[in-house]
Amino acid sequence: MSTKPNEKYRPPFIQKILADPPLMPGQKPADFVDLYKQFELTQAGKAQSERDFLVALQATKLTIEVSYYAWIKGKIMRMYQRAAVTNLLFESEDFAGNSGAANALKAMAHAETNKFHLDASFKDKSLKKIEAVGFGPDAVEVEAFVLCLGVISQIDTMVAKAEKRLLKFLEELEVCYSSHAKRVKHVAEEAIKHATSKE
Repeated sequence: MSTKPNEKYRPPFIQKILADPPLMPGQKPADFVDLYKQFELTQAGKAQSERDFLVALQATKLTIEVSYYAWIKGKIMRMYQRAAVTNLLFESEDFAGNSGAANALKAMAHAETNKFHLDASFKDKSLKKIEAVGFGPDAVEVEAFVLCLGVISQIDTMVAKAEKRLLKFLEELEVCYSSHAKRVKHVAEEAIKHATSKE
């Protein structure tokens, strides 16, 4: 498609999407629009053809997607901390290895998990006990990581794929902008040459 001479030009389909951008949970429309503008106008140049605008849009979507994955990873790890606390409260009991007492101790650990999060003094006492029996000072975080490792690995795979696609779009955008710059330079050189020939 031909390029547009108007520096403020933006295709109607882009304007419509920016008015109601596709967002991940917890994200704001203004953040999407601001990010898109950074891809639309860069140091390498500005989007001119419909293809340029579409590539800039795809780059924005993928950047938003990668950012969301990074955000949700932290949320997931914090969510698994509850299960980690329950496991550690159970494992720190003296008779945790007794199959006959296991069910009762697990039930008690589940009940104490709420208390762990609601009662600061109980939490401090429990953490000291967990550390004392050999789990270490960061046991809750470590256990939570181990529990959610499978989910985190899946997210990392999604991130890697999204980043690969993003890099492809960014490279394409850079080539498009560079091509525009060369055409503009050629036009300028021809205009100067023409003007000089008149002298």
